[in-house]
Amino acid sequence: MKHLIGKCQVDDTVKNNKKYWTFEVKEEDDRPVVEIEQNGKKRLVKPEEVSALVLEKMKKVAEKVLQQKVTKAVITVPAYFNQAQKQGTIRAAQMAGLEVVNLVTEPAAAAFAYGFDNNDYTDENILVEDIGDSTFDVTVVKVKNGRFVVSAIGGDTQWGGRDFDHLLMDHFNKKIKDKHGVDCCANKRTKQKFLKECIDVKDALTAAQESRAEFNKLCEPLFQKIKTITESTLTDAKVTPADIKSVLLVGGSSRIPHIEEILGQMFGGDKLNKVINAEEAVAYGAALYAQKYFEAETIKIKEKLSKMDLIEAIPLGIAENVIRKPIKNIVLTVPAYFDEDQKKATIKAAKIAGLHVLELISEPSAAAYAYGFDQQKFSDTNLLVFDLGGGTLDVVIVKVKDSIFNVVAIGGDICLGGRDFDNALMDYFVDIIEKKYKKKISENVKIMQKLLKEIIELKLMLSAMDEAKCSFCK
Repeated sequence: MKHLIGKCQVDDTVKNNKKYWTFEVKEEDDRPVVEIEQNGKKRLVKPEEVSALVLEKMKKVAEKVLQQKVTKAVITVPAYFNQAQKQGTIRAAQMAGLEVVNLVTEPAAAAFAYGFDNNDYTDENILVEDIGDSTFDVTVVKVKNGRFVVSAIGGDTQWGGRDFDHLLMDHFNKKIKDKHGVDCCANKRTKQKFLKECIDVKDALTAAQESRAEFNKLCEPLFQKIKTITESTLTDAKVTPADIKSVLLVGGSSRIPHIEEILGQMFGGDKLNKVINAEEAVAYGAALYAQKYFEAETIKIKEKLSKMDLIEAIPLGIAENVIRKPIKNIVLTVPAYFDEDQKKATIKAAKIAGLHVLELISEPSAAAYAYGFDQQKFSDTNLLVFDLGGGTLDVVIVKVKDSIFNVVAIGGDICLGGRDFDNALMDYFVDIIEKKYKKKISENVKIMQKLLKEIIELKLMLSAMDEAKCSFCK
C-alpha cells in the first residue's frame, strides 16, 4: 500500500506497477482505490483503509502479548515520504484506533537501534541503506554525544526490493511464454504463485552462486540506481565515504550479494554492518524510541535511552542541518485574504515574541511552492490551491513560469474555515444527544471538549471512509 497511500491521482508509477500486483487498482474521484471481494460482493476501499486493517491486526497481536489495551503508537515511514503520504499513514492509524505519538523515518529508527545495541554514542557518521519491499532510502546519520541527527536523506518512495522481483517475473514469464506459450501472469491466482516462486529464486541466489551473474546482469540498472542515490546523499551530507564509520544494511533486499559488493567497493567491506537484523531493525528502533515517551521496561534501558536523542531531517534537502540555538529570524505564512491591518498585527505579534519577520507569505503560495518542490515540478503551469484552514478559506491561482511562483487571483473568506464543519457537527450531535438522554450537555465544558475531540476524529475518518460512528450516540 506504500505505493498508493496519500496519492491524489493514479500516476505513471501506479500504472506501471499495476501489472505486477495481485490485486486490482481502480480510480474513484481520480484517486487510486483497491477492489476487494467481501461476502461474494466487490467493493472499493481506499489504501488507508487497507493499511488500517494491517495496523488493527498488529494492535490486536500487541494487546494479546502485553495483556493490556494499546491506544498509542510510534509508526515508521520511508524517509522520502512526502506530507500527503505521512498524513495518509496517520489517518490509517486513527482508523485502527491508534493515536500516533510520533512518525519516525525507517532509516533513523534503524540507526537508533544500532546505537542502542552498540552502546556507541561517540562522534561518528552512520550510513543507512534501507531497501524495503516498495521503497528505497539512503540516510546519513551524524552521532554526537548521544544525539542521532539525520543530516541527509536520499531515495525513492516508488522503488524498492519488489523491483528485483518484477524484473525476475518479466524475465521468466517471457522465457515460459516463448517456450510453452503460457502466460504466468494471466490471472491473480497464477500471478501470486509466480511472484512467490520469483521471490524464492531471488532468495536462493543470495546464498548460491549458480546463475548469480545472470541475475546481476538483469538487475544492473537497479544496482546503478543504488550507487547513484548513495553518492548523491553523501554529497548532500557534505561527507565522503572515508567519513562514514559504519554502513547499516536494512531491509530484506539489502542482503543481495551484489549490493554488498557495490557498497563494499565504495566504503570498504569492513564497514558493512550485518550484525543488526535487516528485517527487524526498523521495528526494534521504533520500539526503543517509543520507550522515550513511555516508562521504559527496566532502569538499565531507561538510563541508556536517557543518553540518546533522535533528531530528524526534512527530506529533499530543505534543511541542511538542525539549528540548536535560539531563532531570531522567521518567515511567516498568513491567509491569502488577510488585509494590511491583519498582516501588520501578525508582524507585531512576532516582534512581541522576539522574532524578526523576514517575509510574510500567503499560505496558498507556500503550499504551491511546497508542491512544486516536493514533486520536483517547476515547469510552466497554473496551480489552483484550495486552502481550507481551521478558521479561513483561501482559493488562489498560482502561475509558475521559469520556476517563479506568482499569485494571479485570490478568493476566499476569512470567516469561514474547517472549524465551521466542526461546529455544524457539534450542533447536530448535541441536539441528538440532548433529545435522546433528555439532558442539557451544552453547558458542561468537560463533555463538550470530549465531544469536540470525538467529532474532529470522526471528520478525519469520514475523509477516508464512507461511514463512521460517534461513540457519544451509542
